[in-house]
Amino acid sequence: MALIKNPMNKGYYKTLSENSIDYPNPAFDLIEVDMPRTFTEIEDCGSEEKIASLRRVLRAFVSRNPVIGYC
Repeated sequence: MALIKNPMNKGYYKTLSENSIDYPNPAFDLIEVDMPRTFTEIEDCGSEEKIASLRRVLRAFVSRNPVIGYC
């Protein structure tokens, strides 16, 4: 499946990942609890970078869909 790029959405992920929600969202706490449980057996060099990358994606999703959360 090919990704469809829309010039109107350029920078959208960056905006979402850099902005914070104005109110506490329990999904952010759940992300922090679940990350170590999800990656218990990763011993790859750079795994911390991968975890940080996934954390940014999940937090951006929550920013876009605060009612849904990240699951």
